[in-house]
Amino acid sequence: MGRTFVFKNDLIIAKITPSLENGKQAILYNLPTDYGYATTEVWALHPKEDRVTVEYLYNYLKIQTVRTIMASKMEGSTGRQRLPRHVVEKHKIPLPPLPTQQKIANILSSIDLKIEAEENKKKALGVLFNTLLNNLMTAKIRVNHLEVET
Repeated sequence: MGRTFVFKNDLIIAKITPSLENGKQAILYNLPTDYGYATTEVWALHPKEDRVTVEYLYNYLKIQTVRTIMASKMEGSTGRQRLPRHVVEKHKIPLPPLPTQQKIANILSSIDLKIEAEENKKKALGVLFNTLLNNLMTAKIRVNHLEVET
């Protein structure tokens, strides 16, 4: 059985279609040990800490145009295409100084958290709306006593 060797704090990116195009990737912060194994359908990236932060690399690889460029270099039959390792290794990544990388990653992480909070709020409001609509349609709640302002 094949597997991919990974270390804690590695970045893993999907290498199979459509997962690569959809931006499936993760930083392995919470491994219970210092290393482990993942599916063979991911590439494990071990960034050199003196050159690039894993958070910066994570955010860079989330950019749609970067994923599109990489996806255009996938190999294999339609529907089962995979990103070759050499494409990942030879892809040029703009590397600002480490403090700038960290600032960029922190800003983007904050934005991601805000987006997630808003999506959760939208989901909760959708559930509330559907519940109220159901209660109105089944007459569990009546509104005939409400006055309409004109």
